[in-house]
Amino acid sequence: MGPWWVRECDQPFLPGMTYDHLAEMAKNGKIERHAIVRGPTTRQLWKVARKVPGIAHLLGRCHSCGEHVEPKDRRCEACNAHFLAYRDRNNLGIEAARPSEGQIDGMSSFLSDTSILDTQSTPLTLPNKPDIPSPCKEDSVGSPQFHAMERKILQSSRTIRTLSILLAVSIIALIVTIVLS
Repeated sequence: MGPWWVRECDQPFLPGMTYDHLAEMAKNGKIERHAIVRGPTTRQLWKVARKVPGIAHLLGRCHSCGEHVEPKDRRCEACNAHFLAYRDRNNLGIEAARPSEGQIDGMSSFLSDTSILDTQSTPLTLPNKPDIPSPCKEDSVGSPQFHAMERKILQSSRTIRTLSILLAVSIIALIVTIVLS
């Protein structure tokens, strides 16, 4: 599983660190929620620290739901996700088991670029909205229809103002032309 890393653009070739060292950095404010880290709980793939199990709660966020939590909390009150300390970087408390027989499902972090580009995926789609009538009126103050009407009124008042100015300038130009001729 390996050690933990924090992405440093200035020093990209720093060696990995233990969980205890990374936890100490999080407690001392040396890494932030938006830092990019990787380690055993990220399957050694780079992730934003606020979404990494074992690290996010030290930075004040739940890794599962993103709610604010205290670093000393053992679990998230909102989603009941547990905040475990991952000290054994090789086993993480996982029992020794034989690898599954058959086809591997998923992607390895050791794939080549061509293998990554050859993966098949299906595009995400939005779920269908049920046809439930909304309790609020369509033309209420916060509705899109109200805002569209409000924009039309503002646009027409600007147009009237612009045309009035052009008419006044035209009349002045006509009077000046008549007086000078």
